[in-house]
Amino acid sequence: MALQLYLEGLSLRGIERLLKISHVTVLKWVRQWGKAIERLRREAEPKEVRQVEIDELCSYIGEKKQKWVWVGVDRERGKVLDFVVGDRSERTGRRLYERLKGYQVKRFCTDYWRSYKAILPSYLHKASKAETHGVERVNSLPRHYLARFRRRSRCFSGSLEMMVYSLELLFFLKINGGPWEAIVS
Repeated sequence: MALQLYLEGLSLRGIERLLKISHVTVLKWVRQWGKAIERLRREAEPKEVRQVEIDELCSYIGEKKQKWVWVGVDRERGKVLDFVVGDRSERTGRRLYERLKGYQVKRFCTDYWRSYKAILPSYLHKASKAETHGVERVNSLPRHYLARFRRRSRCFSGSLEMMVYSLELLFFLKINGGPWEAIVS
């Protein structure tokens, strides 16, 4: 129940008030379940993917330090293949590209951000705002479902680790339809 409430956008303290359990306990559960998802995703076999859409999403950590989440989405299935968190530099984009290489991608679709041209092989890259509608939809979901990603609020991630675990939970369980039982059992 705590995980479901967390993925519906309630804050840790809001869950504490509703379920009468410590927000620190909920925080520990999110960390534990996020680590379990990392393990499950590593065990998955790479598959051939025809088109991957890539985009970045801005958020904040700690004292409002800007962080960028780079997301790769399978266009046909609408599933998040992988993501990385860092700055908006070419280096962070390369980390995502390296993680997506195992999927045998036929084409990468991005917007016109200059880093993509340097990262992606030109014969696999198509730059067009019209080609990134799927990943833009996915990028709106953390802001909708996770309190720590909302704009114009006092909510933000206290640590990079919790940001990553929150995204793992959201992408694997809510967007990709992963098995809840495998995580919370």
